[in-house]
Amino acid sequence: MDWVRQRDYQRAYNQTLNFRTPFLFWDPLLKAAASGLLEKTKEGKHAVGALLKLKPDFAKRGRTLIKHYIKFDDIFDRVLVGLSKAGLKIE
Repeated sequence: MDWVRQRDYQRAYNQTLNFRTPFLFWDPLLKAAASGLLEKTKEGKHAVGALLKLKPDFAKRGRTLIKHYIKFDDIFDRVLVGLSKAGLKIE
């Protein structure tokens, strides 16, 4: 999240490549957001698919779940933009 805060989306994306938590939704969430921010549509859509397998209702509950961890509005907003660009609209 610090790389997202600094608007260094490539480093944020590179960090997601090291994640190895297939049962936690944060792994595909951050991959989708970083991919979307970098306009990596294919990777973003793949990560969104993985996210929705873990949390099928994420489009409805995403704001609440993300806010549990991300407390700064500017970072929160950028994550939502990244998810949107990756193909996931959060209600």
